[in-house]
Amino acid sequence: LIDKYPESQLSKKALYLIGANYHALAYYQKASEYYEKFATKFPGEDGAKCSDAEKKAGTCAIATDALENAVFFRLGLNDEENALDDAKLFEKNYGKRKPQKASQVFYAIGNLYERKKDWKAVIQHYEKYLKSYKRSGLPQQVIQASVKIGVAYWNMNDTKRASGPFNDAVKAGKGVDERISKIGDVDDATREKWLFEAKDAISEAIFYLSEYKYRDFKEIKFPEYKGGKSAKSVTDWSEKSFKPWVEKKQKALVVAQTSYEEIAPLKIPRWEIAAASRIGEMWRSFVDEFRDAPIPKEIEKDPELFDIYVGRLDEVSEPFVKQAIDKFEFCLIRSTQVRWFDEHSQQCEVELNRLSPRDYPLAAEIRAQPNFTRSTYAEPAKVELRSGEGDDNEVPGDQS
Repeated sequence: LIDKYPESQLSKKALYLIGANYHALAYYQKASEYYEKFATKFPGEDGAKCSDAEKKAGTCAIATDALENAVFFRLGLNDEENALDDAKLFEKNYGKRKPQKASQVFYAIGNLYERKKDWKAVIQHYEKYLKSYKRSGLPQQVIQASVKIGVAYWNMNDTKRASGPFNDAVKAGKGVDERISKIGDVDDATREKWLFEAKDAISEAIFYLSEYKYRDFKEIKFPEYKGGKSAKSVTDWSEKSFKPWVEKKQKALVVAQTSYEEIAPLKIPRWEIAAASRIGEMWRSFVDEFRDAPIPKEIEKDPELFDIYVGRLDEVSEPFVKQAIDKFEFCLIRSTQVRWFDEHSQQCEVELNRLSPRDYPLAAEIRAQPNFTRSTYAEPAKVELRSGEGDDNEVPGDQS
């Protein structure tokens, strides 16, 4: 039919339906080939003449849908060359007529560069996306594009240039729920998915921006003791150097913590957990700086001065231990509630055990050991009968 009557309506539909059948059978390469043929030969087919029954059955031949499917299938098959060709054709044919769909197709191509960790290409691609589709693109993808640019710079250790895109993402996130609600021809489930993706990207941007404040916190180093061998010298150092350090360090910690806590209202579990883990880590590292502080040579061998020095450190650090435990505990409870377990939740578990082993045993320590195993049959295989001669170590039926 396709060969003999290439211009007939039935031929057009047949070409599309062959692709759709391969699509349904999950033969994505063949589906892509037929979708590409259809979209290339009949780029103007928009399904206007399709009946309601055809639309409902998914047999309505639409060129944009066919080519869009082909792009995503090629991406899934890691067929970079054809994916790029299809995306270019889509932009050429529908970039002006269907800018939102064109933006989705163009956006998806960035995944190729992310997989290869080609961070320069990632930056170039998403910057081009924002330049072309910032107004017509889906709201959550506009936010995600900025985050991906920021992460790419971050992975290149160019944290200075990463901050701009992260701030752009947070700015673009304002009012995103309203913008998504105004998009037509979309069901509620899709809107919810898009809103979740937007909030996830905003949360990620806030987390990275908070990392700058975390870095500022870490750069405030414990003050070196330079006093003499007397109680007065230790007391003077405590008041003039140690106390100001505690205040400065704690202030920086609160600034960073406040920034991380901006993630909480968005209710994205993985970033809530990551933020809580990082806050707990700050309090714990604060405690470590006290406990690991070098003992000055001037007082190391003087029991009285030693007790004054160490006692002061312990006195000030004790409340910080509770702060660390509270944050790590929240992190672990939240991860359990939502069944989200990653390196951050694991860190929370380890840190709690480190701070209070008796109250917080590691999961591996309390996990029940299996006391019942199900019997299984051996794999069927040929059994060779032997007379007792030969290799006694060979297992009957083992043909490997």
